[in-house]
Amino acid sequence: MLVPRPILMLALVSTSFLAIGCKPSTPPATAITPAPAMAEGTPATEAECKQFAAALEKAARERNRAEFDKLLSLEELFVRCVSDIKMPSGQSQTLVSTARARAKDNTLAQQIWHELENKGSYHLLRVHSVDGRWRALFRLYGDDSGVNYHDIVVARLPNGQLGMEDIYVFAAGEMMTHLMRRIMLPLFAEMNRGILDELRGTDKLYVNNLGNLQAMTTAVKARDSAKATAKYKLLPVELREQKAILLMYITVLDPEDDNYAKALGDFRRLFPTDPAVDFHSIDYHLLKKDYAQSIECIDKTQKSIGGDAYLDVLRANVLLEAGRMPEAAASAEKAVAAEPDMTQAYWSRITIALKEKKHKDTRTWLQKLVEHTDEAIDDLTKVDAYADFVKSPEHGAWLKWYAAFKKKAGDEKE
Repeated sequence: MLVPRPILMLALVSTSFLAIGCKPSTPPATAITPAPAMAEGTPATEAECKQFAAALEKAARERNRAEFDKLLSLEELFVRCVSDIKMPSGQSQTLVSTARARAKDNTLAQQIWHELENKGSYHLLRVHSVDGRWRALFRLYGDDSGVNYHDIVVARLPNGQLGMEDIYVFAAGEMMTHLMRRIMLPLFAEMNRGILDELRGTDKLYVNNLGNLQAMTTAVKARDSAKATAKYKLLPVELREQKAILLMYITVLDPEDDNYAKALGDFRRLFPTDPAVDFHSIDYHLLKKDYAQSIECIDKTQKSIGGDAYLDVLRANVLLEAGRMPEAAASAEKAVAAEPDMTQAYWSRITIALKEKKHKDTRTWLQKLVEHTDEAIDDLTKVDAYADFVKSPEHGAWLKWYAAFKKKAGDEKE
């Protein structure tokens, strides 16, 4: 690894968005019906939540896929998503079996594992209580996808095991139950068209417009903004104003597109207090070189999350772009102090030193990076950003130090 990670890629849902403010004028459309509450099992105690969180982080750190999948099992959640649908007993049993089969695919665990296999991390930030329920807040980081936060509601499930009752996905601004419900609704209609008579409101609209929704989703995945926009505009307003659908639409738009600004305005009008607004606005303001607003959004997200060292890294990077070097350095060093093994914090601090042409600082922070993380540094003479550093005496001192470090590390392994 030679240079810092990308400055700000924020969310698994895609790149940056949300910036234009509007006063609330109309309430958002009624959301997809969430899954019924867990009828059996019991809420986790604080001690049980900590036990679950520690086991999940350990499984991620040790790359224990079997244990990771077990802890993040979606089976109970999938089954709950279909438990309130009235169907003949035979069809109901088939639907539950289908739900269990879908749950075994566990796309949530697959997505997280993909990041872990590509030098990503799944880090426990804290165990905390929300509305009397204990949750484990995790930060998911990936080199390509950026950062996201998962707030896991822990419970002792009907099978007696500690597990995930639900999970709030910060970048999407919704609980996993809403996502699962959308996945399962088409199965209801496929098995029994008469079920449409049982559905109400947005649930029914969702199934009736499934073709356009699926086409829009395919276009978003293909980064075909023109087709995605066309399909989005065919949806009834009640669906266009669904948070998840609107966010998905925003992710495929170019910031220079007039539709982008309108979609951002719609989101702020419909969800003015949603923390996802500030979270997704960070990169948008940065792209517009509105550094003060970008920093303000980071600070608001810090408050919503309850504090995270990675957000200090983002703050340092924005301050760097703004030319506020002392503040940028202080923010990066704050992140290092909070999480000494976070590689992104060191790269941020190194970038600041390079920008200021403080070659001794560059060497110092390269050494700290190598000492406290598993990063390996290649030939800096081949990286343009290090051209001035390479010409300085500090580069020679770095080479000498690094050679001794690698020799010592090799000796210790023998």
